[in-house]
This record gives sequence, structure tokens and C-alpha cells, in this order.
Amino acid sequence: MKLNKEDLRILNSCCSRVKVKQVDLCIGSYYVKFGYDNVDTIKMIFRELLGTKVFNLVGIKCAQYQYVQESECLISEDLNRDKKMYWCYELGFGSLALEYVLEGIHLQKHVGDGFANPEKLTLSVEIMHFIDILFSNVDRHANNFGFYIDKNGYGELVVFDNEGFLRCYESSTKPYAFSGQQVEEGDCSHITKKEEAIKFFEMMSEEMKMLVPKYLEMFTPTRVEHLIHNLETDTNLQFPEFNETMKKYKKNYKMVSNVFGIKKKINIVNKLIKK
Repeated sequence: MKLNKEDLRILNSCCSRVKVKQVDLCIGSYYVKFGYDNVDTIKMIFRELLGTKVFNLVGIKCAQYQYVQESECLISEDLNRDKKMYWCYELGFGSLALEYVLEGIHLQKHVGDGFANPEKLTLSVEIMHFIDILFSNVDRHANNFGFYIDKNGYGELVVFDNEGFLRCYESSTKPYAFSGQQVEEGDCSHITKKEEAIKFFEMMSEEMKMLVPKYLEMFTPTRVEHLIHNLETDTNLQFPEFNETMKKYKKNYKMVSNVFGIKKKINIVNKLIKK
């Protein structure tokens, strides 16, 4: 991506005043993200770029943020150009608890005659939720995921704002975080990550259960370390608190593997392959 002097001037002019802003650059309409201070900016950059890489790997459409070193910010093209984008909160699901979102996709009547491909969309939401659990993203709320919907009613899940990746808290910290249950207004920090994972496993579709071993194999701690090191090379930055973060990720990875019975699932997949 090539930015001219005017583009850089525009980015630098809004750097100290906003965290997220849509701006018109010479190369087009872009969303710009900044951190609140130097350390937060670096953490945000790595978490957002890691989220972009991870969701690309699992086939979920997401904002393709790129790092602009001169302005210490991330920019992403406006994704709502050619298709109609509906944020989750616009679709009237009534709750962000996972079962209500999945049910809402099948019952959706706010867009024409509803979604033409509800099974594909519900699986995409399950994949998103699993990735968020695995990477300790507690910031999946109504403003950072939604659906592209074409004129024929076919939808595609789109995720935004993945800077909650690798926060590695011991519990959910926001009332709108997915919890697998109805969360009343207020703090939901009493819901541990293990409880959330167990609840999700209990309601997970059989198709999603078959994908769990694949994703756990894709994102072992060693492979996540490689992803981060690649980002360090690409951005010429150093990931803050790398060792401590990976220590927490390894702990979370082990918990998720145990909850989802990874060894049992691998055996099932191997048997199917042999057939």
C-alpha cells in the first residue's frame, strides 16, 4: 500500500484525537485505528493484526488492517462498499448470548425473507466464538461483527475489532461478551473462561465439533508464537510482554483442549479418514 504525503498528513492530524475514525484518503475510504498511548498502540497493533491473520486462516471475513509505520496506526478499507452490511445489533436478535444469535439467524425476518443460508452462517458464528475462546477475546460485542447480505438473502459473517485477542483474562469482563447464556446488564466477571467453554461445548453443533481438532492443531502455542514473530518482522516492532502473554495462552490452550476433548476428537477424525 502506497500512501502519499497528503494521506500521511491526514492520518497524523487525527492521531492524537481519536481512537477509531473513518477518513477519506487519496487511495480511498479507510478506517483508522490508534491506541491511547505508545504501549497501548503497540499492543493494539499486534492484537488486531493477529486477529486478522487468524480469521483469514479459518476462512472468516474480517477487516484487513495494515500497519502504517509513519503514523503508528492501522488502516483498513471500508468493507461496506458493494454489499449491504448489517451489524449484529441491527438485526434484532434481542441478546448477544450465543444461543440467541444462532436462533436469530434461523428466524431472521428483518432482511427480505430471511437468510438464504442459515446453516452456513450459524457454523461461521460458532467458528468465530471458538476462536474468541481460544484466544481469550472477551470483546466480541454488537459493534464488531455482523453480516453482509446480498439481494438474494445470502449472508456472510464479517468480524471487526479483534484487539481483544490474547488479553488472557481469567474471566469475561464485559456484560456483552458472549457467555453461552443470558447475561443481564452489569458485570459478568463471575463467568470463568472454563465455564464459558463448557457451556459452548454443550450447545455446539456436530459439524463444529468435528472442526475443533483442526483448529487446535492450527493454533498450537508454537504456531501462534511463529505468527507473532512474523508480525514483529512485518511491523519492525516488538510484541510487549511476549513471554508472559504466551505463558497465559498456553494455559488457556490446555484448558480449551481438555474441555473440548481434543484427543477423543482426533481419534474420530482419524477413523473417518481411514474409511
